[in-house]
Amino acid sequence: PRVDGLAVAQELRAHEETRDVPILLVTGSTDPIDESCFTAVLHKPIDPNALAANVDRCLADSHDR
Repeated sequence: PRVDGLAVAQELRAHEETRDVPILLVTGSTDPIDESCFTAVLHKPIDPNALAANVDRCLADSHDR
């Protein structure tokens, strides 16, 4: 890809209109990750229950705004 997920997340966080958009990162990387731009970071293999819980939390948070 031309742009990685971290760059996209940083760009979204840099703009007021998209600053609060939930971003879930799914990664298979074992390298250290700057998690500050992401709402949640899930490592592969993904636990379906953890994914569902994070999506539910993001949706609940968005309704609270």
